[in-house]
Amino acid sequence: MPTNLPAVARARYFAWAIVLGTLCYAIFRVGIGAAMIGSPDAKLRIAPDNAAALVAVSTRELNTLQRGRLSQASVLARQAYAREPISSGALRQLGAISSFKGDPEKARALVQQSERLSKRDFTAQLILIEDAVNRGDVTVALRHYDIALRTSKRASAVLFEPLSSATNDDALITPLAQLLAKRPPWANFYLLQAASTSPSPRNMANLIITLQKTGFPVAPLALESLTGRLLQTQDYQSAWAVFSTVDQAAVRDKLRDPGFKNERRIGLPFDWSFDVSGSASAEVVVDAKGNHMAFNAPVGTGGLVARQMTLLPPGNYKLSTIVAENNVGNDNAPMWRLRCADNSSVLAVLPLPIINTAARRAQVNFTVKGCEAQWLELILTATDDPQGVVGAIDHVAISRISKGV
Repeated sequence: MPTNLPAVARARYFAWAIVLGTLCYAIFRVGIGAAMIGSPDAKLRIAPDNAAALVAVSTRELNTLQRGRLSQASVLARQAYAREPISSGALRQLGAISSFKGDPEKARALVQQSERLSKRDFTAQLILIEDAVNRGDVTVALRHYDIALRTSKRASAVLFEPLSSATNDDALITPLAQLLAKRPPWANFYLLQAASTSPSPRNMANLIITLQKTGFPVAPLALESLTGRLLQTQDYQSAWAVFSTVDQAAVRDKLRDPGFKNERRIGLPFDWSFDVSGSASAEVVVDAKGNHMAFNAPVGTGGLVARQMTLLPPGNYKLSTIVAENNVGNDNAPMWRLRCADNSSVLAVLPLPIINTAARRAQVNFTVKGCEAQWLELILTATDDPQGVVGAIDHVAISRISKGV
């Protein structure tokens, strides 16, 4: 790598160096695999001028990466081309040999000629991608990525990894979004992998936000995977930006669905998530009295059963709730707990009152300072009451009392 490159150029160099390294290895492995299919040596013993077999053996010779075998690879490729001038494989192999000899212009011309005969030659597409990356031509590289992924069943196993790694380069995001917005059949499969493997979750967030704005239906699993990674790196603003493209009516300093009336659950941290995997659980229930968050825990069990993330700016706030039912009070009462997402420091605790008949309200004031993101959590405390913990909440809200602290 040149030592005098600025920081941005160095980052781009390393991002695309990973792509090139993966592609070179892929070309080698794909070529070896193609050369081994169908025993080309046996075919040549029967038909010495079989163009496909000549190309396969030439590929094997070239992929030994020994210059002493280059001459034999060239002879075989020329024989294949002489036997079948419209053989895309022969032209592609001649191009690969020219590249190996250090003549990229001739190599490009030959492989492009091969591509005009057949776009389904996966190795040809790999060579053209590598050539475009070497020249810094992102648009052409992505075009050949698209062709390869549309025409070869094995392309995704080879190309998704380097294309995911390349998202570390900011300059790739816009042209990649433009390509994916055309909805190629491989797009969501790629996004599922890149959301969990991209070295830059923030760049992936920008990519997905751009796609969402075009109406592209990003798979929920990709959104969940990416948002989880953003929270791990405490990039709450990017996580919110992704969420706000899914729910454009959401307000960053307000709880979403405080009355539990939305039937659509987005499955991201800024919406309600409920734990139904253990003994203690919570869920939205609709009955004759309306919508509630119902909760329960058998005797001796408890834990976190519902939560939602908020992004409250510094200031003074009020946490309020309307409880429809609750059979446990005092030290074992279920509670709302608001804690800082960064360090788990508790900002507010609001125990739920015992309810026998009419619904009751409860509230508590609290202050946010030095805490960018918060979790509002419903906690059930284990009790020895034979009924366990049983209850329901009609409403919960956070409202600002004053700005700043």
